[in-house]
Amino acid sequence: MKRKTPFFASIFLFVSFISFAQNDAYKALLKHTSIVIHAAQKHMIAAGKTDVGGLLAKSVLLQSHAVKIYRQKNEKNSACSSAKARELAAEIIKKIGGKENAYYLVSDEEKKLLGNCSGEAELLKEGKKNLKTLSENDKDYADPKSLNATNIDIK
Repeated sequence: MKRKTPFFASIFLFVSFISFAQNDAYKALLKHTSIVIHAAQKHMIAAGKTDVGGLLAKSVLLQSHAVKIYRQKNEKNSACSSAKARELAAEIIKKIGGKENAYYLVSDEEKKLLGNCSGEAELLKEGKKNLKTLSENDKDYADPKSLNATNIDIK
């Protein structure tokens, strides 16, 4: 019996470590997306654009929703929403004429976290349902400080 105790304890620690590392990966994905959204906003401001077809507003909505459901321990769906938010933010940068940068894209490692995600329309619908107060207009995020009033950053 004494020989089994260290074995089971080591298995428990290993499983706990794997679970912690997985949660860390989800959190890192959300943090990365937040950085890309801030970059998209900066590109818009530098280019004097206040609207890019609602892409910034959609990106903010999706990321805010991702952070909210991540805190509710819904990591898989939060990753899906955040990844779509990052895609939209990267599209903003590309449309404004920014250079394509691999940093703005969802990496292969991050794609492993996604699984089977809903489409953009469904993700936006779910986000709007849960976050009714967020704007749907890009121009409402034209002020550099406006993103501070959102919930896109995760600590």
